[in-house]
Amino acid sequence: LKDWVLWDSGLSVADYGKRMKTGNHWGGAIELAVCAQVRGASVHVYESAGGGMFQRISSFESPKPSARTVHVVYGGRVH
Repeated sequence: LKDWVLWDSGLSVADYGKRMKTGNHWGGAIELAVCAQVRGASVHVYESAGGGMFQRISSFESPKPSARTVHVVYGGRVH
């Protein structure tokens, strides 16, 4: 996760956390991955495929077998 944060933001984990804590930035894949780990729930992200259909574009799995899955629709900066 440390490498992912540095690659994605150019910040250390501590500095990234401080930036996110201000409330001026939206979360993304990093936060969804952390949510899956901390809350023990898988997170599946979908995008409209047209015609009322949706296609899963990303999946963040819980480290433990879980019956809980959170489904999120991504709309290109409109969630």
